[in-house]
Amino acid sequence: VADFIVNEGARDAGLAIAGNYGRPWSVTTTGTVSVPFPFSRGFGRDAAVDTVNVSLSQVSQAAAQEQLQSIINDTLLAVDIAYYELVRAGITVEATRSNREQTRALQEKTETLFELGQTTSYHKTRVDADVSRAEGQHELALTNYMTASNNLRRLLNEDANVVYVPLGYLATMRRSSEFNVESITNLSPDNNPAVRVEDRNLKAAEIRERQADLQTRPDINFDVRVSFGQSNSVFGYEDYAESMGNMFNADFVDQNFSATFVRPFGNRNLNAGHDAAISSRMAQEFTRKQRSNLVRQQIHNALITHVSAIRRLDLAERRFQLASDIYEQATDKQRNRVVTEYEIIELNQNVLDAHRRVISAIVDAKQAEARVLAGAGMLAERYPERTSLSALDRARLEKLRAGQVLNYFAENAQ
Repeated sequence: VADFIVNEGARDAGLAIAGNYGRPWSVTTTGTVSVPFPFSRGFGRDAAVDTVNVSLSQVSQAAAQEQLQSIINDTLLAVDIAYYELVRAGITVEATRSNREQTRALQEKTETLFELGQTTSYHKTRVDADVSRAEGQHELALTNYMTASNNLRRLLNEDANVVYVPLGYLATMRRSSEFNVESITNLSPDNNPAVRVEDRNLKAAEIRERQADLQTRPDINFDVRVSFGQSNSVFGYEDYAESMGNMFNADFVDQNFSATFVRPFGNRNLNAGHDAAISSRMAQEFTRKQRSNLVRQQIHNALITHVSAIRRLDLAERRFQLASDIYEQATDKQRNRVVTEYEIIELNQNVLDAHRRVISAIVDAKQAEARVLAGAGMLAERYPERTSLSALDRARLEKLRAGQVLNYFAENAQ
């Protein structure tokens, strides 16, 4: 008993009193754990509001990136279409100018022949009318060229005084026939950034639906509370540090186990929120499917247009060659007065019309090619090759891509 006498006053008085005198420090440690039961309201990643908000923020960030890619894809497509419309208009201007100059030359020759009495006024009148028509065609072509230039200027946000002149387009236009449509046909519209935006929106709707579903479930928790500590009913510790150093040298241990079941009566508000989340998710599924079907149809239509343009190009080139040969033969015969001047003008107009068909087929093929690539979400990736002027440029681009130097859209781009 003397070993436990810590009160100096009591010991000096000769009293053997056991207790905690002079040792006031004791520590009690309590731990509590609450675990939700599986499939209850508080179970799972989507149960915590903060966790759901973090997940939605991550999805929103990814959707914003996909939206940026979609804007880039649409912008490149619009610029590509506008550029080749400018090319179409530019070639047409040159073709109509050449036709006008040739028609004027024939008009001068007809006037000379009329003054010499070697042609009739009827023939002269027809030639004069053809000259007016050729000049009108050229003026219309110039107007269309300025319209095409202004359309491209607005897309590029340039000054109103800027007029664009396409250069080096022949090197890229003739590569339409090299475009491998089979490599695009089997690609899914899911690669289109606009469709991927809808995928992100659908994922966000699914997260909200899971959260709303959890809110309708009963709140079932298993709680455990354990306390262990020191007692100073007999003796404590003289100082705080010693007491803390013996924290796990417990004098007593208390354990409590419990389970709680909480469910709101009726729960109509949360059930209504769950139904609304289901409806929102289903609506987003339909929106996503609609977008996917629209992109698939765009790719399909563009492929048809591309194939049709390539077929038309072959036929148009044959007609152009035939019209040019007939015009050359008629020009030779016109020197011997076998063919009249207005007939030469008509044949020259046939050459112009055939040339326009060739131009139209080539431009339509290039524009359809751009629409296919944009629909498949590959336009930005293929754009450097589409605008390169030589095989050397394309080889250099392949080297840069192989070295991971060229990145399109973002870090997820190929």
